[in-house]
Amino acid sequence: MHGWEGRASDLAAFASPLLKAGYTVLAMDLPAHGASAGQYSSIPQSARALREALGSLYAVVAHSMGAAILTEALYAGLAVQRAVLISAPAYYESYARSFAATAGLDAEGTEVMLTLLYDAIDVDVHEI
Repeated sequence: MHGWEGRASDLAAFASPLLKAGYTVLAMDLPAHGASAGQYSSIPQSARALREALGSLYAVVAHSMGAAILTEALYAGLAVQRAVLISAPAYYESYARSFAATAGLDAEGTEVMLTLLYDAIDVDVHEI
């Protein structure tokens, strides 16, 4: 599972060794990433898409926001026996606030952005 603004091929180096070890490998682009359709995505939306697209899995390798998406999917019931999380972010709210600061938003603008984000994904960023 690739990270934000990535694509499935970002983790291609894992495929060959896993295939040689006898595993089946599935690499997919998250919604609005790589070759997938869409213009917008979020951690909860991507976690839902992951749960809907996949059944039970033996293992998942996930990087960056892909690790956060996998964690949300696991929390919501995705069946995975093993998970490898590489550079997983800890708190979505911290990243959202960092983005707001980089975009030049003041405290009021940041709160407006978080409210708009809540309205868009129907999830409180404090919970992710």
